Amino acid sequence: MRFRPLAEADIAMAAASGAESAWLAKHGVQGTRDIFEDVWGGLGQVYAAGEPDAEALTADLGNRWVAYHASIKAFPSCASSHRMIQLAERGLVPEQLDLDSISRIVITLSPLVADMCGETRMSRLETFRQRQLSIPYGIALTLTQGSMTFDGLFAQPSAETTLAALLEKTEVVVDESILSAHGEGTVSVHSGSRVEAFTTDSVADPRCNITSIEQVLDKAEGMLRSVAMEERFEPLLQLANAPGTALAAPFFARI
Repeated sequence: MRFRPLAEADIAMAAASGAESAWLAKHGVQGTRDIFEDVWGGLGQVYAAGEPDAEALTADLGNRWVAYHASIKAFPSCASSHRMIQLAERGLVPEQLDLDSISRIVITLSPLVADMCGETRMSRLETFRQRQLSIPYGIALTLTQGSMTFDGLFAQPSAETTLAALLEKTEVVVDESILSAHGEGTVSVHSGSRVEAFTTDSVADPRCNITSIEQVLDKAEGMLRSVAMEERFEPLLQLANAPGTALAAPFFARI
């Protein structure tokens, strides 16, 4: 679980948005207050119990933790790829496959996920964001490095690497009977007469939705234990000691 690089990326995006907003305001560009006060889901109402109140957005800043429809992510990739990446880590990697002898990799996905996350061509995987979205890339990266990491995903391989060769051998098959958008499906690796086939039914979805800092911690603990990732507790403990997380420390202490 690589928190620091992802956290820095998120903070940078927020800082850029804030700077852009300040620049627009300085030059007289105004937006609509409905974004805070509108009856149908204004941000002010989200944080102010149904009554528009712009000041509620910054009330108790640094002391109050609120999150809606967020997730703890086990891997630095698209949420729909997580079960497939976990399947590769827990099923394929322990087999210690001879990667050079692999002749074919078949990934079966739902129509939606195949369309969104089924890219196999290196020429279409030149950016970090494109690689984050690609399930075939994530599986190839996991097979070559043993796990999905931020650094591994960030570094684009050349066409001569084993990872690139695995992508050349990878085929994505659409299964119309799979209706979910959470990356359910199968991975089959062909090596000579040997076929290693795994289905996502054998692994739990490692993501967990959260609505408060307490639930972040409770569900993170349960998720990490359920997928046998106890060694990844340390980043959580480091976060507990970061500035502004005093309220979280008692919960981290239970892990």
